[in-house]
Amino acid sequence: EVSLYPHQKSAVARIVLEKDVLLNHAVGSGKTYSMIVGIHERKRMGLSEKNLVVVPNQILGEFEAAHRYLYPEDAICVVYPEDFGPRDRQEVLEKIRDGEFTAIYMAFSSFGLIPLGSTYKLEKQQGYVSRLSVLARESVLDWEKRKLQSLTGQMAEKLTDMMTEAPEDQGVTFEQLGITTLAVDEAHHFKNISLQTHADNVAGMHEHGSRKCDGMLEKVSFVREQGGGIVFSTGTPLTNSISDLFVLQTYLQPEQMELLHLGHFNEWINAFAQSSPGFEIDIDSVNYRIMVRFSSFYNLPELSRIFAGVSDYYDGGEQMEGLPECQGYIDTVVPKSGVQERYMEELVLRTELIRQKLVGGKEDNLLKV
Repeated sequence: EVSLYPHQKSAVARIVLEKDVLLNHAVGSGKTYSMIVGIHERKRMGLSEKNLVVVPNQILGEFEAAHRYLYPEDAICVVYPEDFGPRDRQEVLEKIRDGEFTAIYMAFSSFGLIPLGSTYKLEKQQGYVSRLSVLARESVLDWEKRKLQSLTGQMAEKLTDMMTEAPEDQGVTFEQLGITTLAVDEAHHFKNISLQTHADNVAGMHEHGSRKCDGMLEKVSFVREQGGGIVFSTGTPLTNSISDLFVLQTYLQPEQMELLHLGHFNEWINAFAQSSPGFEIDIDSVNYRIMVRFSSFYNLPELSRIFAGVSDYYDGGEQMEGLPECQGYIDTVVPKSGVQERYMEELVLRTELIRQKLVGGKEDNLLKV
């Protein structure tokens, strides 16, 4: 009863033929079916023994219903957040470890609760400290050498803390589950990884990412190191800055990036991006601020060819059956009222107080503004 569109068939082919792939498809173009069929085929053809699919909490039920509709005979395991509480967690993880399933579906919130073994994390941290040490020695720029040496010291301190805090018994950990394909829907939720870079004064750049995203990167790295594959899916691969592209490449093609000497963000920036300052409307929508952003890019054909190695792109260009065509639109300008004008003045005052740290973050902050 289901006929896939050509772009969906192409996406399934990429999932089957390549270990690591990003379904970079426009919103509403059927990525759910593409992922489910691709995962099913990996299992059916013996390319992957155990497939874990991680999706946003609110659409976990939709994925389950879609898979049961497409393949009623498949044995699937669906882990809902309410079934993954502290009391039941080890039992569920043992079921995943020992069971034989075509696919295991899990919500974002549950996936973040699966620990990585402390021994594995220590080994990864040791390798990271060693890499930073090599970069510091090879750097010819004094300021960059100092920064890398400082980062090496910070990472070494973190390594020491990890060694002292490592728990003895963690129960079933992620690396014991035997996952050979990790698929992540709406993968843009995991782009805030830590970036060691000299561009930390550029808007959108950050040295310290979120624990959730760094944890995802660690688990992706483990699956790839064991010879497994990664399937990412998102309709918005680039949202904040060009650094989002580097993050996706770090997830999906780290070996190629290392081979091309693009594995560190500084190397990547030097190859593809140029930053410059400019005036932008402030968050209060009235004043201007000077912001430094990546303003120009070069070597883009080369960057596109590298990224095309893992990116299956579809922009929704085909006119799908049953969708109405846009009949155009009209811009309407509405003058602001006196109430709105006074409120905007209040936003300006609040913004100034926040920037001058005259109010606490719990009392008011820029996100609220």
